[in-house]
Amino acid sequence: MAAEAVVAAWEGGSDLAPAMEALKALLAPATKAPRGPRTGTKNEAVLTLLRREDGASIAQIIEATGWAPHTVRGYLAGLKKRGLSVEVIERVRQVGPNKQGAKGSYSIYRIAG
Repeated sequence: MAAEAVVAAWEGGSDLAPAMEALKALLAPATKAPRGPRTGTKNEAVLTLLRREDGASIAQIIEATGWAPHTVRGYLAGLKKRGLSVEVIERVRQVGPNKQGAKGSYSIYRIAG
C-alpha cells in the first residue's frame, strides 16, 4: 500500500515526501520494549539462595546449578564487579590430624544488605 503510494507519487509528479515517510515507517524495525530479567535461570537460582537470611554454601549452590566448585567461586567473585557485595556469614572449619584443614570445612555466603 505504501509502496503503491510512492509509485503513484513518482509517476504523477507529485510530492514524494509523505509517501516515502509512510514507506519508511513500514520498513523500520519495530521498537521493542525493554525486557525484564529472565526467570528460571541459574543466575536467578543462585541469587535467590544468596538472598536468604541464612545464606548458602558452595555445596548448596552446586546442587542447585550443577556447576563445578571453581565455577561457583568465580561467580561469587564476579558479583563484586556487578556491584553486589557477598559476605561470609559463617565459616565452619573441620580440623583434621595435626591441626590441618579437613574435608568438610565450608563457608556460608550471603549478599550483603
